[in-house]
Amino acid sequence: SGINAEYGDFDFEQPTINMKIFLVLCLVAGSLTEDVLNGILRSPKATLQLYGEFKAGEHLNFLASEDRMRFRLFRANAQLVADANEEEDQQNSVSTSSPL
Repeated sequence: SGINAEYGDFDFEQPTINMKIFLVLCLVAGSLTEDVLNGILRSPKATLQLYGEFKAGEHLNFLASEDRMRFRLFRANAQLVADANEEEDQQNSVSTSSPL
């Protein structure tokens, strides 16, 4: 029971090998996230780089004194996420409000 669309026939009821591979990769990436975040937090340089990437992605700019405060909050929130991942064995993510 496929459909005929502009791009050809596609059977939505039959999972493709690409969908299966994607699902496996998502599961593996999710299990590695905890180790990656803990690894980043163990390195001040890597933590600062992650914070810089976050600010760039969100187009955030702060004065130096405010930036230091927000970095400390970002690092503390990231540590909370890493700790929660260890305790609950589930993956949480750093939200866009982490530096607030």
